[in-house]
Amino acid sequence: MRIAFALMALITLAIPAPAQQLRDNRDKQLSCDSNDNYGGRRSRLCDVREITLGPSSRLEIEPGRNGGVTVRGWSQNSILVRARVEAWADSDSEARSVASQVRVEAAGGRIRGTGPDLNGLFNWNEDRNWAVSFEVFTPFNTDLTIDSHNGGITISDVRGQIDVETHNGGLRMTRVAGDIRGQSHNGGIQADIDGNTSDIRQIDLSTHNGAITLSVPSSFGARVETQTHHGRLESDFPITVRGRLDGGDMNFNIGAGGPLVRLGTHNGGIRLRRM
Repeated sequence: MRIAFALMALITLAIPAPAQQLRDNRDKQLSCDSNDNYGGRRSRLCDVREITLGPSSRLEIEPGRNGGVTVRGWSQNSILVRARVEAWADSDSEARSVASQVRVEAAGGRIRGTGPDLNGLFNWNEDRNWAVSFEVFTPFNTDLTIDSHNGGITISDVRGQIDVETHNGGLRMTRVAGDIRGQSHNGGIQADIDGNTSDIRQIDLSTHNGAITLSVPSSFGARVETQTHHGRLESDFPITVRGRLDGGDMNFNIGAGGPLVRLGTHNGGIRLRRM
């Protein structure tokens, strides 16, 4: 028996651990703790609202013109939506009036923030404005579509079809897998891939102004296409390029090849990192 237990222990130790483990996220972080009144020019009203939804295989999230989005995977068979609603104005009464017109809609797999059209695009010099930021807890296997205008996007511990875009803000993805597309106009992109090559269908990351860092397991294999105009490529993996190099465009394999990985930036470098 002792020999058998010893052999089982050795076998257990010999099994390699996965590249990363999905985390069961429960920590609520979105709050109204900020005391910034933007130079004393405005009164600020802030409120955090919570909505619990039944499971959905796909989520579409739109915070509106102003506000970021955070999505975290968890083991619950439900979706928790936390929305921070903020309003600014020259007086408390005006701020309350603006906030009363802001709506948080969460139903049928769609989560969005809407409110009054006050002077167009977000500008801290305007007299009045509002913002909605989301913190969403969802089952690990969820398809995501997120569109943010003025605000960053953060995703962790989610597997599925992920299609996200932000105009002004960075994009951060941690322990994700599936079919991944991320785009930013003004902001950097960081993505850490969870799992093996078989867990990835494709990866397509692009930004106009910002750097891209993609981290993958050391055993990962892929066909990689990179494009940089004002930046350079750095790789922890050996790169063998065949044929002609056209400017900042490069096509190569890492490992034994595999799914297509596209990385493109106009102003910024590209880093391919081994975890």
